[in-house]
Amino acid sequence: MKLFEIPMVVTSLVGLSFLAGFDTPPARADFVFGTPANLGPTVNSASQDYMAVVSPDGLELYFSSKRPGGNGGYDIWVTERATLNDPWGPPTNLGPQINRSSGTDMPGSMSADGLTLYLASGQNFYTITRATTDAPWGPPVSLGPVVVPSTSYQNANPIISADGLELFFFSDRPRGYGEGSMWVTRRATTADPWGTPVNMGVIAGAPAAEAPTWLSPDGLTLLFFSNRPGGYGNFDAWMTTRASKGSPWGPPQNLGPSINTGYSDWISAVSPDGRTCYINDYPGPRPGGVGGSDLWQAPIIPIVDFNGDSKVDAADLALLSAEVGKESSVCDIGPYLWGDGMVDDKDLKVFMEYSMTPGPQAADAACDVVLTWVSLSSPQGYDVYLGTSRAAVQMASRTNPLGVLVSQGQPATSYAPAQPLKFSTTYYWRIDEVNTVMRPGEVWSFTTVAYPDFVVDDFESYAASGGKDLFATWVDGYFVNFKTNGAMVGLFAPVNGSFCESTIVHGGKQSLPLAYDNSSAPLSEVVRTFDHAQDWTAGGIKTLSLWFRGVAGNTGQLYVKINSTKVPYDGAASNLAKPAWTVWNIDLSKLTGVNKVSSLTIGIEGAGARGTLYLDDICLTP
Repeated sequence: MKLFEIPMVVTSLVGLSFLAGFDTPPARADFVFGTPANLGPTVNSASQDYMAVVSPDGLELYFSSKRPGGNGGYDIWVTERATLNDPWGPPTNLGPQINRSSGTDMPGSMSADGLTLYLASGQNFYTITRATTDAPWGPPVSLGPVVVPSTSYQNANPIISADGLELFFFSDRPRGYGEGSMWVTRRATTADPWGTPVNMGVIAGAPAAEAPTWLSPDGLTLLFFSNRPGGYGNFDAWMTTRASKGSPWGPPQNLGPSINTGYSDWISAVSPDGRTCYINDYPGPRPGGVGGSDLWQAPIIPIVDFNGDSKVDAADLALLSAEVGKESSVCDIGPYLWGDGMVDDKDLKVFMEYSMTPGPQAADAACDVVLTWVSLSSPQGYDVYLGTSRAAVQMASRTNPLGVLVSQGQPATSYAPAQPLKFSTTYYWRIDEVNTVMRPGEVWSFTTVAYPDFVVDDFESYAASGGKDLFATWVDGYFVNFKTNGAMVGLFAPVNGSFCESTIVHGGKQSLPLAYDNSSAPLSEVVRTFDHAQDWTAGGIKTLSLWFRGVAGNTGQLYVKINSTKVPYDGAASNLAKPAWTVWNIDLSKLTGVNKVSSLTIGIEGAGARGTLYLDDICLTP
């Protein structure tokens, strides 16, 4: 997927190209952060949730939380998923063997093999281990008095290096800086004891509190949070790099306003592929969260427009190719997006991923998608392979096409399938350059959007137990922040086994009550995020219909948002206060992006607006 077609707001450019000099880090490619997204009510709670740690395989997310159901105080919880493309599941507590009955238990980092978790508990540091990634965790083992000589001081955030030979942490012990600073202890081998910790010195020289939060696998990039001057709010996410493990750390770099806000923001984890960062907003939660402090995620996107002409094309690929073998280049974008100090085939692979359409593993490709790619050479043509079997696409050839060779020897660097692709289907594709010597290309994949259910929601399937969860489906101000969102869905207590309304209905047996109050909030809205993007043009769909019923005295302006496109109610304003069912038909043909609908928002705005609406039978019609 081309950088400029990625459906994310990428407003914060992080410049990491340091001036080359003695013992300074090598230049790295620039990258941007996409808009942070809340991990949602499945992971986050109405309490405090923070300090995410991701396992090396990306299938476990550990964090600390004060939510109900724990052992007391802040406990360590874990949420899991079956594959990298699946959503995170409901968190589970690590249990009383690991979590104490009071105080704070907090994960810090995990070993490269996923078998050792470093944690902070009671101002001390511990490790827990397991035999395999499927085995249970054993009891905590203290790192000993050399690392933590006294628990009278704060000690937190133990961050282990990938080779297991360095451990960075926060402490406000004597001979540090500011309100608490970063320290490191080292050992010669993983079988040796830890050495006496030393303060990190100049990087921690600001009169501030700062703590390490994540270390890159090569040990050359350290993320930390700090309230030092030059930030955007309370605590900000910062970064420092070094040329080698024996080199000093370079000047700290603030990670910019798309990650950092006027609240508290820090990155405690990066996904194994380096494409996603996990953000904490503890102790000052940002708006739009579920409860107290929350866990968020944001994509990390490399700048592959190397020549800055606002296009990603063969000219950029030529620049990358010219830099192959060099140690310092803006083209160093792989395997992690900030590079590894050398331009090679890993950078070429990352470039191809971000210059093609659809992007690798895209989950919202339109059924009329056009495949595009970039090529540096001038081959005799291109062979295009496309199908639903990875094995077939990988093994097919001109002599044995296996039904997936869809275009042979074409001159163009794009391909439009002859027929629309199927909904909710994973496709695999491969491009071979036609030359004297043919070499198979990489196999990429994408998934098409889901076919829409013509009934978006009739509210019949929700139940207090044994049915669909109303509050996890329609997220209101209770799960966000009543100071920023005055909406609340559902009844205060279940009636007939449901939080939905069962007497005031348009069709069926249930409708959705929506109470709103803008006296303390600028608006009131509820949001439904779909599991998979939907195509609201399929099957000749032209209209979104929504039935609503008001209550006398209601005030405000009704609106919906389809994705981020806002549509104000165009009927009589008095209908909002009319105790009768009114249908609102929205012409989808006048809107853009309705072939990839990922969320539907229903809201009421207007200063001081308040009242109650009943919603029912939200449908799509031709």
